[in-house]
Amino acid sequence: KQTSSFLDAMARSQSPVGAVDIGGTWLRFATFSADWEILSMDRILLPQTREERLAWIRSAVKNSGITNLGVSSAGTVDPSTGTVIASKGGVPENVGSEYSLKSLGVTTLAINDGLATAWGHACLPRFAGRRVATLALGTGVGCGFVSEQQLLCGPKGQHTRLNDSPAWEGETLESILGGAVV
Repeated sequence: KQTSSFLDAMARSQSPVGAVDIGGTWLRFATFSADWEILSMDRILLPQTREERLAWIRSAVKNSGITNLGVSSAGTVDPSTGTVIASKGGVPENVGSEYSLKSLGVTTLAINDGLATAWGHACLPRFAGRRVATLALGTGVGCGFVSEQQLLCGPKGQHTRLNDSPAWEGETLESILGGAVV
């Protein structure tokens, strides 16, 4: 049911769409054509407050003229509400942040950054209909899985926490791989 709603929300738009990436270092916004060509990109250092982030995103949306927006964020994001329900703290004031029509003024779908990366790769013709696993390396480490066009996550957007897997000597995969310069 969740994946069906996600697919309906992400139906191919005939007008430009926006994308936001809320990372541990950067806040990024881009617009894409109906053919997924990048039309514009912008980024700023991650604002430290929730309201500053929302204000910047609202401004980017308004200036772009888009009516549909996808948001990827660190943490567990409930796709039905766009609310971050759990986060490890890489993004200040992230838990409780809401990325939705109500908060941003346009039709919005928000999911975890690792899931968003996996979905994007699974939509490529080469991988369509197959099993896809991705690692999103940045300030933190995201992970996502898609199997035969189905996002593999819980009903509230719970995602695989591969980043917390033990590596060696008390380290986790995220403590070793996070912070990669991209």
